[in-house]
Amino acid sequence: MLFVGQLGGLIRAVLKSRMSQYTHPENGWYLKRDDPAGVVGYRVHFAGLDKEGVMHMVRRIGIMGLGIALAGFLSGAQVFGGDQPHRAPAVDGAKIVITSPKDGDKVSDSFSLKYELTKGSQVTHVHVYVDDEYQKGFSGALKGLSKGTHQITVKAATKDHDLAPAVATITVEVE
Repeated sequence: MLFVGQLGGLIRAVLKSRMSQYTHPENGWYLKRDDPAGVVGYRVHFAGLDKEGVMHMVRRIGIMGLGIALAGFLSGAQVFGGDQPHRAPAVDGAKIVITSPKDGDKVSDSFSLKYELTKGSQVTHVHVYVDDEYQKGFSGALKGLSKGTHQITVKAATKDHDLAPAVATITVEVE
């Protein structure tokens, strides 16, 4: 994952290592009094370069940034902080109903969880959660729950384990 701010850090590192003979000792982070709160800038002074030399350096930095973004895009990696890592939920008409236990039931610390799944065009299975914690390898029974109130959630999922909007939730009291 490469955020825009990290891209700036990478460019500064390259400038520092490759262009140190041209940069000025006053380079660095600064705050301006007339900027809104929280706005920070980075000052770069170039010494010993004419206008053509500065433009050449700016072009190289731009090409490097585009290369980094392209490499990230082609690898499927997240390039900018605003990219979303998850796909949108699969909307395919799937439905879930928890048949046992019923919402509000009192249960022992181990019990069977039964549900009916109406599969849609993409949904193939469900994921079960106890108090928002995924129960990997769920095989039909919940075991060893602590005493107290617990929220049981069954969520529809695709073959790639992407969650779909179909969800059913109950609350049980473990005695």
